[in-house]
Amino acid sequence: MGEFDRAQEQVKILEGLNKELSIELKAYIYRIKRPAMEFVRTPFNMKKGPGTPLSSLDPVFLNPDASKDFSIVFYFDKEMDRSSVENVFNWSISRTYDIHHGGLYNWGVPLPETEVNIYPIPKMVIYNSDARSATVYFTLKQNSTADGTIDPSHIVFRFYGKDTYGNTIDPAKDEYTGLSLIV
Repeated sequence: MGEFDRAQEQVKILEGLNKELSIELKAYIYRIKRPAMEFVRTPFNMKKGPGTPLSSLDPVFLNPDASKDFSIVFYFDKEMDRSSVENVFNWSISRTYDIHHGGLYNWGVPLPETEVNIYPIPKMVIYNSDARSATVYFTLKQNSTADGTIDPSHIVFRFYGKDTYGNTIDPAKDEYTGLSLIV
């Protein structure tokens, strides 16, 4: 029924009564529970806000039309299906839009003309089963006048894949944005 906290209480009760049943119940809960992102690690500074010059992220962006790959590592709470995680079409990269302000970006502030676009699909994703982590690689490209800006705090990374048991990721714990800095 999705009441995993209550199920865990039953596991604790069973531990004192029947160790084998408690182990069996733990395994069952693990198998049926939807996976979730637990935390994120990245050298890409997602705390920076609107109008961040690309050149402040890396000196390569001092050059017109320059591009650079960045990465972000997502950790999951259970073993994931490698093919699902490494399928770049199970990921999306976008800007956050505020549903409380008519779906407008950044509380209704329009995008500056210098704002660079973000490709909505990662360049590559590598899954590490030992760490239960996915490293998502994405590319930023400077504009032709070398004055491109971005708002790292409003970038959203979202995953739509499955764990090794075929459970789809928990929709309450499937994305990360620099705005909240939490999964």
